[in-house]
Amino acid sequence: MFGTFRLLLALMVVQSHFAGGALGGPVAVFGFFCLSGYLMTKIVNESYSDGLSGYLRFLGNRALRIYPAYYAAVAFAAAVLLLWPNAAHTAAGWYTLPQDWLQTFSIIGLQPRSPILLVPAWSLHVEIINFILIGAVFGRSRLLTSLWFFCSLAIALVAILRGASLDWLYFTPYGSSVAFATGAMIHQFRDRLPVFSPRLAIAACCLVVVVGLRMPLEVAQAGGMHASIVITALAIIALRNLPAPRWDSALGDLAYPVFLLHIPCRAAMSGLLGRSDAWVDVLALGATFVLSYVVVAVVERPLSQIRTKLRSADAMEYIRFVAWRPAA
Repeated sequence: MFGTFRLLLALMVVQSHFAGGALGGPVAVFGFFCLSGYLMTKIVNESYSDGLSGYLRFLGNRALRIYPAYYAAVAFAAAVLLLWPNAAHTAAGWYTLPQDWLQTFSIIGLQPRSPILLVPAWSLHVEIINFILIGAVFGRSRLLTSLWFFCSLAIALVAILRGASLDWLYFTPYGSSVAFATGAMIHQFRDRLPVFSPRLAIAACCLVVVVGLRMPLEVAQAGGMHASIVITALAIIALRNLPAPRWDSALGDLAYPVFLLHIPCRAAMSGLLGRSDAWVDVLALGATFVLSYVVVAVVERPLSQIRTKLRSADAMEYIRFVAWRPAA
């Protein structure tokens, strides 16, 4: 039942940006990183284990998952910014036209706290780097995953002990690598992990929310945010064997566009109504869900057949057929 968990994490990010102050957003992003590490290692070994062909199909599938919805969100965010620039700046201080459009379109190199159309998109840069490494090396065997985990854990511990800034621990691929590696370890050693009850899964998910809302900044910088990965890992272990009903998948589909679109929707509502308050945030959340459903229906579902094809071992033959078949 990872779909509901993903949407819960996305809503923690929304709450952090709308209400401010709490560390729900950073804890949730680390949760996303840990879950991504688990899921990517799982599919690399189960669906894309056939050498270079599998790796290329894995990258193609990830690109289709990340970029189309991202481009739709970028287009919407740019339109909102052009229509209501003051409201956009009020919604998020860094919500302005980017200085580097190549980074904007490639995602690679996007930085936090710099002019950007989609404020949370810096995390996609970190995700892509780790997807590439998991598919190529780190997710391919227990030994490689274990080496990655202990090296990334050592880097994080040394950085925390030396008083590294929260920005370094959170925003950089080095500081957050241990979150991905933890998720990867869950898959690699899945046969040695216990099966938990659904009650524990619910309790772990609730604890993730509480930790995000209540953790003081000084605790986060002293290692608390990295310690929250343990709670997320517990939630993943407890959720992985639970059956996933159709509604869970539907909720999970909304998580990514909700994550991308909530700040532009907040700016749009503020610009339309000429105000910025709690009621605007409520309306913005509703608009975010509506627009996210549109993105899923118009952008993501039409691509699902291609993504399913890419998971199969004969996908390269399918790609060659599509690329070289004569025009009708």
